[in-house]
Parts: sequence; structure tokens; C-alpha cells
Amino acid sequence: MLEISLNTIKESFEMASYNGNSAKKEAYQLSSSQKNVHLTPKWNFFRQGDNQSYVGGNISYLGDCRNNLIISPYRNNKLVNVRNAFIFIEDFYVEISPISDISNVINKGKKVLSNQKINYNIPNAVFERENLIEKNKDELKDEVKQRYRIKIKEISMISCGRTNNGMYYIRGGDGKEYVLKFRGRDKERAELLPQITQSITGYFPLNFRRKDNGNFTFEIGNELWGLEEFVRGSHQKLRDLRYFSLLGGHIGLLHNHFSNFLKRNKWIKEVLAPIGSRTSESNLISFYFDLATGKTNNTVLLSELERIIEKDLDTQMRSLPIALIHGDLNHSNLIWQENNPKIVDSETIKHSSRLNEFESPLLFGGNMEKPRYIKGSLEVMAYSYNQSSKVPLSKEEIKVLPSLLKYALLQNFVVRKIRRRLKDESYLGEITENLKLIDDSSR
Repeated sequence: MLEISLNTIKESFEMASYNGNSAKKEAYQLSSSQKNVHLTPKWNFFRQGDNQSYVGGNISYLGDCRNNLIISPYRNNKLVNVRNAFIFIEDFYVEISPISDISNVINKGKKVLSNQKINYNIPNAVFERENLIEKNKDELKDEVKQRYRIKIKEISMISCGRTNNGMYYIRGGDGKEYVLKFRGRDKERAELLPQITQSITGYFPLNFRRKDNGNFTFEIGNELWGLEEFVRGSHQKLRDLRYFSLLGGHIGLLHNHFSNFLKRNKWIKEVLAPIGSRTSESNLISFYFDLATGKTNNTVLLSELERIIEKDLDTQMRSLPIALIHGDLNHSNLIWQENNPKIVDSETIKHSSRLNEFESPLLFGGNMEKPRYIKGSLEVMAYSYNQSSKVPLSKEEIKVLPSLLKYALLQNFVVRKIRRRLKDESYLGEITENLKLIDDSSR
């Protein structure tokens, strides 16, 4: 049963026990004793999983909260076991309604947020990953010697990717080379991923077990770290149609291995399930607000997003096959030894829509690079994948893939240009050209 607590004097709002998929719209007009005419919010945006919020202060989520979007001028907001909800507070009016009524959400949100200055906060999990504290190298040497019985001759930081201070090159006294990597903060996940990669011959670097207890990781504070072999090879393969054909075949073979592991270990589905859906209504609508309410002319991108919303991309994605995938096979995560790739990043492995595997290799040349779609790459990669996969892509998946790629382009633009305020005058034109190329390829 829906529970609401609202205090206009303390500027606090709390809501519990609501699911928009099965609940009706609720609306409340505040009484005169509840009114607070001095409320002038400074808007803050927060994202946690697929929960989005535009609030006058902070937001917290407890229990099972998914696919929610809240617009509230209050300083303190809390949701408990709330799903698929749109929460709207303005002046003396409170509305709680199913988020699936997208036109209602967009109309009310644009009215309040248009031309407002919004402070975009980086999600806590992302901020922590991107801002790890640099480790004392002597302490790392002692940890590696104690855990893995390896005497270190040389250690140096590797600066690449999105995780700062999260990777170190190590050369042992015997000349062998290693990489010490940040593995996240989830112990169960950090120990499971090496088990998966070690079950597959050829595609991943060797992960080393500790000599003292057999685990793959050890703790530094609340961080988990693991050791793997250093792989030499080339990143320099040109992203041309031959490259996409070659990679598509390897992805098909990789998925065959993943499928075999999953059949033997069905329990891992829950551990590796992503938190929320990246194509959920809350994500789609928040991207719409960010494109529509600013001062930049994003008409072309808004029109494309409106078409994606109309097609109900999230429902389409949920109807497609779920599989164990890598999730980030961009160009910089592949080290090539002739025509065979080594995948040097396994932290993104998840149980998700199979179609999500194609987004990163088709669009991204590197972790921090702007997306670039190569004309004809989708068709070439899909054909090659189907030749090697035990379960070829269906006609439905092929049909949805262009929309997913365009959605990824819009997401990248919103996150980099609007939420992270990247200064790049050419970015809008480049994204627009990429959208056109995908359209041309899907005709």
C-alpha cells in the first residue's frame, strides 16, 4: 500500500511501496497549512542504476527501487521499494503515476525544468571507480609477494581507460610480466569473473590465484585487486569492414563458450544481472529532458529520441534473447596476436540482452573516445557472427539493432556533452552524421 510522508517546513519527502506497473495515478493538493511558498530549488540530477532524479537537494533509495523518475523541489527525498514510478512535486501539488505514461511525464517535466540550471552529479559507483587513490608501490610489492609469492623487480602505474589509479604493470624477478588490477568492491562477482574467463581457452589473459588461500583477489581497504598476465600484441588493427568481419566471428565463438559455462552454472544469472535496464523509461525520459531543457539546439537528436520512445525500445529489448556477454568489446580492450584477439578487460561481463554485445565494438574505438560508426559494419559483423554462433541472430534482433545503436549515440552525447559538460563544438554534427549512417545501413 502506498505510503507518503511530506514535510514542507523541513523540505522532506518520503514515499514507499508503489509499483507503477500495477498501481493507479495518485494526486494530492496540499492544504494551506502544508504550503511553503519560499521553496526555490537549485536543481540537482542524480542517477542510481536506472533511477533518475531532479531534486532540490538529495535523494536516497532503499529496498527494491527500479525505473523511477522523481522531480521534487525538496532538499531531502527518499524512496523505499518504489518501482516504475513518476513522482512530481510542484508548488502545492503532488502526483505519483506510472512512468509508462511517458507523454504525461515529459509534459510535466519540461514545464518545470525548461531553462533551469541543473547540477549533474556523477553516480557514486562511477565516481569511486574513476577516482581511486594512488597506492603506495612499496605496499603493493609487499601485498603481491605475500599473496602470490612473486618477488617484484619493477612496478609502475598504467594510465589508460576510465579507472584512474586502478592498474599497475609488474615485472617479476624472473622477468615474467603481470598486471595488477582493481576488480571492484563486490567479492562474489570479483571471484566469479576469473572462473568464467579461465574456463575459456585463448580469449582472456591468465588470472592468478593467491598462494595463501586460493582466491583470485585480495583487499586493499574496501577495494578488491587481482593479478593477471601481461599480454603483448597490437591495438593497431584498422577498424574497417575486414576488422568487423573478423571480430564478429570471434564474438560468435566467445558466446558459444559463455553459453556452455552458463548451462553448467545457472546460478550465476543472478550475480551477473545488471542493475536496472539502460533502455528503461526513466533513462529515455531523463535523456529527453537533458536534450530538451537546455539552451543548445538539439532538435535532430530529440526527433531521433522521440522515434525511439515511440517504438518502445525497452519492451523490444526485453523480448529478445538473454545471454552471458562481455559488454565492452571496444577496440582498446582487444590486443591482437595476428588474427586472434586477447580481451584484456573482463569486469563488464554480465547476463543481459545478447544484442548489447554489438554496441561497443560497432561504435567505440576506445574507452574514452567519441563514437564513430563505420558504414556497412553492422551487416558485416552480424553475418560473420551468425556463421560462427551456435544461435544466430534472429530477424527481430537484426531489426532492433539499429535503434539500439542510435540510442547509444544519444546516450553518449547526453552523458559527455551535457552531464559532463564536454567542450566540443563539432560533437553534435558528428553524432548527427553517425545517426544518418546507421539509417542508411538499415535501409
